[in-house]
This record gives sequence, structure tokens and C-alpha cells, in this order.
Amino acid sequence: MKIFRKTLCILSVVAAALCSCERSADTIPVSGEQGGDASGRTARMTFGLSAADMRTSALGAAEGRSTVDEDALKNLWVLQFDGATDASKLLFCEYYDASMIGVNDTTDDDSKKSYSLSVALYETTDDTKIYFVANVGPDRFQKFSAGDGVPDSDVTLGSFEASTLAFASEAAVSADGVLPMIGSYEGSSVIASGTVQMKRLVAKIDFTFDIQITAAGEKFTPSRVSLRSAASHTRFLEHTLPTGTTGLYPDADSSDNFINYPAVSVSGTGPFTYTWYVPENLRGVVSSIKSPSEKGPENAPAGSTFIEIGGDYQRGSALTDVTYTIYLGENASTDFNVVRNYHYTVSSTIKGLNSRDLRVVVDRGVDAGQYVDGIWE
Repeated sequence: MKIFRKTLCILSVVAAALCSCERSADTIPVSGEQGGDASGRTARMTFGLSAADMRTSALGAAEGRSTVDEDALKNLWVLQFDGATDASKLLFCEYYDASMIGVNDTTDDDSKKSYSLSVALYETTDDTKIYFVANVGPDRFQKFSAGDGVPDSDVTLGSFEASTLAFASEAAVSADGVLPMIGSYEGSSVIASGTVQMKRLVAKIDFTFDIQITAAGEKFTPSRVSLRSAASHTRFLEHTLPTGTTGLYPDADSSDNFINYPAVSVSGTGPFTYTWYVPENLRGVVSSIKSPSEKGPENAPAGSTFIEIGGDYQRGSALTDVTYTIYLGENASTDFNVVRNYHYTVSSTIKGLNSRDLRVVVDRGVDAGQYVDGIWE
């Protein structure tokens, strides 16, 4: 079973044990066999790579599945730097397609899949830093090369870590049925092998909602569900998780930093289940919120990612357009962080209208202020 992390019904990430590969070096293509010049790179290391496990601690919903292969490495970029400081220079940057990545023999359980790659490295006096970036395609780091396999002399470890991966749409997040990942190795370049844990650069959202309205003459008919205000890009360097309302990422002052995923039409009687993959969006913690009913638009930091359920609420002969909002985060009240490599499992039940609940917006029709008996969990 895939393990991610939780939220609203929550997530947390735990490192997976990495499996070293059992393929011999002569069966694995080496750096330089595709588009690069390995001349002068006299050190060779074989790396075992696998996707990190993600731990889940759900508050209700069962884990969903999608058609995305969340653990697969379809392609890799390898970037070696001559040290581990921001000023360290890029030594080489090369792309490996699927045919050049060794796949370990595993059980039928895809979650056990692991990989290997033998790389020709430059020997460095001090420790070297090597980044592995998976599933971003063959063009992503072409700009880091000055041509003929020579790295751009202006590229440093700091500039690489500050660079971003952009997502123009929901489809771009899981392009080709895989997820973008990153891992790194820091240490000697003259040892025989190393292991690298690959973390997904995005989070997974599994969302389930149901309708349980018992009040006589009342009914909610959902017509649409959408995920809104997803981040449109993420930095390669993992951010410090904000515990307040400062140090947020990305910048909320630019609308270009966020995208809305297309709405999904809803029909049937439910329960309804949906899965999304979203880039990291760190909106911090609002400690002044005292209950889940206060985790609504009025208190959410700008740019926070949320799920929106819309439809018609009928009370007697009155028909009202109602929107329910669910803001993501580590918990159901104060936290608004959506963290990379986390799995958020969210389960909600609509039980009526409640004007005191900031997550409920009544757009027209009945005066919701006169109706306070219903609840929405």
C-alpha cells in the first residue's frame, strides 16, 4: 500500500529504506554515453534510487488510487557540483532516458520498485553535491549547458536550488503519468556506491465527501467540485515549513503564482471521491483560529489551496446556490501548508447550512442567517 501523509484528514512523510541495485556496472549505461563527454571524470559510483514512502494518518477517508505511477523514474537529470555551498560550481549536467536507468527485479508490488544508475563523476578534493531530478523531460536543464557537454560556468549550487519547476496546468503536474521527483547525494566522489531517496515535488490530495441531511424538506444537490489556488511552480530546494504567517511560498502578491484546476461535474448520490496532485504551497499557520468552522476564506492566508463544492440547496420551495469550501493543511483548523511528498486524505460530510460556519457561502435565495441548526463537518 502506498504511504503518503495526512491533512484535514492529514499527511506526513517518512523516508523509505533505499534498495541498492544488483545489476553489474557493465550492464548499466554510464554517464557520457548519451550526449555528454565523460573525459576527465575518473570516479565512478553506482547509485541505488527509489521513491520515498509517504505516511498517512487519515481522519476518515480511505486512500484512493489514480492512474499515475507515483513511484516510477522515467527519466533522470544528474547534476554534479564541486562542493556543497551556494557558491559551488556545476561540474556537469546530463540527461538519462528510461533505457539508461537500471530497474531492479522486484515483487509484483510496484511500491517496491527501485532503480540503479552508474555515473562517471569528477573527483573533488572536498565533498561533492549531486542532484538527481526525475520525470521533468529532456529539455529542463539544457540551459545549464554551454554546449558540447560543457556546463555553464555561471551555474552554482545556489542558483540551481533557487530555480523553479513550472506547471502551466493540472495536467502538467503528472505529465506522462509520472510525478516530478528530486533527490541528492552529498559526500565523497571516490566511493563505489551510494543511495538516493527521491521525494516527489508535489503533494497528493484524496478527497471524499458525502451528504447526510436529515432536516425535513431540505436537500443539497452538488453540481461541481474543483481544486483552487494551486501553486503554479515550486523551487527545487525544499523550503523551511512556516509555523506562522511569515516565510510563505510562493509569493501571494502575484496571481501568476497560482492556478485553478478545472471544475469536475458531479452527479449521482455519493459518496464522491476525487484525486489531485498539487505543487507545494506553504501558506503557514493562523494560530488565532479556534475551530474548524473558522477555517474559511475570511481567515485563510492569501493564495491558500482549497477545495470547493458547489450546488443547489433546497429548503422547502426556496432554491439556493451554495458553496462549501475546504482549506487544505496539516489539520482541520489552523494549518494551511500543502507540503511536497505528502498525501492529504480529506473526508467531509455535508449535513446542512450554518451561517456561523465560514466555510459555507450562500450566493442567493434563502436568508441563511435565519437558519442555524444544520452543520457541515
